Amino acid sequence: MSDTSSSDADIQADRACFQGVTIATLCYGALVMIFLQLFSVLLGTPKRGRIFWGLLIYASLLLPVASLAVGTTLKFTQMALIDNRNYPGGPLAWFIASTGNNLNVIGLACVTIFPWISDLLMFYRVLVLWNGQLWLLMVGGPLYLARISLSVPYLITNTHPNNPSWLLPVRSFGIAYSSLSACLNLFFTLTIAYRIWSLRPRLNTVLGTVAASHYVSFMTISTESAAFFTLWAIINLVSDSWGYIGNDVFLKPSFFISAITRMLIALRMAENRAWTRDIVKAAHTGVLDWEVSSSTSITLPDPTGSMASSPSITSPEKSHIMSAHHVQMQHLQLHGQKIPKQFRADFPSM
Repeated sequence: MSDTSSSDADIQADRACFQGVTIATLCYGALVMIFLQLFSVLLGTPKRGRIFWGLLIYASLLLPVASLAVGTTLKFTQMALIDNRNYPGGPLAWFIASTGNNLNVIGLACVTIFPWISDLLMFYRVLVLWNGQLWLLMVGGPLYLARISLSVPYLITNTHPNNPSWLLPVRSFGIAYSSLSACLNLFFTLTIAYRIWSLRPRLNTVLGTVAASHYVSFMTISTESAAFFTLWAIINLVSDSWGYIGNDVFLKPSFFISAITRMLIALRMAENRAWTRDIVKAAHTGVLDWEVSSSTSITLPDPTGSMASSPSITSPEKSHIMSAHHVQMQHLQLHGQKIPKQFRADFPSM
């Protein structure tokens, strides 16, 4: 009976491994599609400043690492489940005995190093939304550095499970690493989501409900804060802590889900749909400071019904009102929505 029970557990573990690799492969396909869309947007960007080059370098670093990780994972899984299915003890026994294989080491190294790069974007987004308040780094920074420090012994224990020196800490390092990852991503999600939600009323006042909805909607908050991966990381941590035999279903795709959430944020930045310092400043102060020079001529409706040209706008209140309407119309045009008649009357060129 004990042999049958052990065999059933091994089969369940093999199924979980296969299912996890399948989900990870599908996520990699989605990641490639997002990268191609991001690359297409970047190529069509006329103004190529620091954001452009930063996003290009960021995506160019992440995609090769993800490609190498999925390639080595697929090959190593094939060797375990197919090429060595008759290994004494089954594929799971071969997997444990062969974790020091070069393919597995390369794959684990990619998965371990990837967050070192990808989380830099999340720190940047936190600073943008919080007006560069560096004290936030005192919370997230230690978690980030602690995970980097722990990633080295975590990698060693997973590639040398039969080494007596690392035999006992294998599970402890795994849970500790998962805990740090979940805590750091929870920090990102909570700080970003709370900041956007707290600025929502003011942004609705400045931009109007329609234009502001593109910045404060539930989907926007979820995407900007990478909430889906945070939830996935917590589920993976709970599953690993409980010793769930099918934990590979959550563990193997987690790397690629993290990559997708980061690349979606990069895509929003490339398409000018993400929060920027100007939008944060407008929401924080309650005033949208649009550039209106004294020499700018804006055609305004004359009280008699004819169109007159105003050489300048001297009233700060009028300037902000016109600026807010201008931005609202830009958002409406960007998203293909109909511009209200009162706005078209104020800005006939649009």
